[in-house]
Amino acid sequence: MNEIKIKKICDEPVKNQKSLIVFLVVLGVVLLGLIYASIGQFEFLNWDDDIIVLNNPLLKVFDWAHIKTIFSQVTNRTYTPLTIFSFAVDRAVGGYNPALFHWHNVFLHTVNFILIALLGYRFGLKWEGAIFAAMLFAVHPMHVESVAWITERKDVLYVLFYLAAMLQYQSYLRERHWTKFCLVVVFAFLSILAKPMAMTLPVILLLMDGWYRRKWTANVFKEKIVVCLFLVPVVWISIVANMGLIESGYQPVFELSLGQRILIWIWSLVFYLKQFLMPLQLSHHYFLPEPVTIFNEEYLKYLGIFIIGIVMIYRWRKQRWLILALGYFLISILPVLRDKTAVTHVVADRFMYLPSLGFCFLLGFIFQSVYYSSDKNYIFLNKFIMIILLFYVSALSIQSQAYVRIWKNNVTFWEYVYNLKPQRINSLMCIKLGEAYHKRSDFKKMVRLYHRGDIDGLAYIQNIIDLYNKALKIQPGNLYAIKYLNQLYADIGADKRVEE
Repeated sequence: MNEIKIKKICDEPVKNQKSLIVFLVVLGVVLLGLIYASIGQFEFLNWDDDIIVLNNPLLKVFDWAHIKTIFSQVTNRTYTPLTIFSFAVDRAVGGYNPALFHWHNVFLHTVNFILIALLGYRFGLKWEGAIFAAMLFAVHPMHVESVAWITERKDVLYVLFYLAAMLQYQSYLRERHWTKFCLVVVFAFLSILAKPMAMTLPVILLLMDGWYRRKWTANVFKEKIVVCLFLVPVVWISIVANMGLIESGYQPVFELSLGQRILIWIWSLVFYLKQFLMPLQLSHHYFLPEPVTIFNEEYLKYLGIFIIGIVMIYRWRKQRWLILALGYFLISILPVLRDKTAVTHVVADRFMYLPSLGFCFLLGFIFQSVYYSSDKNYIFLNKFIMIILLFYVSALSIQSQAYVRIWKNNVTFWEYVYNLKPQRINSLMCIKLGEAYHKRSDFKKMVRLYHRGDIDGLAYIQNIIDLYNKALKIQPGNLYAIKYLNQLYADIGADKRVEE
């Protein structure tokens, strides 16, 4: 089979190159500036931001000794030195001003928007389709978690270098020069230093070989082995760190049979696709349906959707953009397909930051197909589809703008998930929400009102006590709940203490 010509922006006239780049930059800044306009007022969260940033000794001093330490140890059981280094730079520049950390995330997300538009064009989309795909990626509410949560800097950072590696690989396929491949390896290495999920890149490069109809010869696989030689040792560091967690006595929430694991994998895949197409009831804590059995209506429904999807994929197997989208999704989501973990962390929006890219390209292709369609028999239908797609992106933008506000501070963050599904509240939510109220800036004022017998002060303090007690009721003996409850009693001057 003949190889498909790889387009590049340099094929455009010089004047158009500059205009396109300027247009993408302006569009990205305006689009994401509107969605994340309020993010400069957001605070650090008590959900890993305290561990990764605020209380991380590696960020205290920005010197060569600390930089070497950043690249020689794991943080929170994951080796992400480039991400930690970026936090160290932020702290050195602006101290612990959360606005700088937040805007840094938005900046990286904006760069990814531009890279995706260029990548889509090189994959064969026209500029209209490529820009639509990039817009869909940029505004999608599932990606708010990766941008608005400071800790998830690793998502936007590793994807930036991941995309750069893909773009450079396209240049390598076009020119077949060793310097181009060296840059692929460099970007791949930087990506894995930001987050271990970059481990999927060699397989994605094979997918790109297939897309450009390059034969899978021995040399093709040797190239991917070279990339793996730089990625595997970095991933192994995180694997060893988590093996230490298992050896320390960590136990999963429940043991699962092979059949149950398969059910969870199928449920997860369908869940991600559903959330991408219809992102309803977004949350930073999703719950696994229980019990995990084929007789559970939720699993039965998702299994049915999965089977129908397999039949439809087989029927449309010659649609190259569909196969590219599915292949990209399955390869890049594989590292985070979980089966034995805490029930609130089987799936997460942040896991879809990269895997959703293929579906963005697919919808970009559909958009350009109806945009350029000249079939007079379907003029009305094509216009209707185009309007629906534009409305879809607009609706996602509005939803993202609303969802961003949830990430403003600890109170807005934990109140949202606590009230989303009251029947699935766990001890973590109770503790974190209680801590949010406990450490609020007006807490001392509420303590004074409490001692005066003011109804607002009494209700406020009692609410925190109830949350910590609820955590202990859900999980008796929880050391964090006991610690915070005793601290609260001390802060309000109460002669009480909970024994461990």
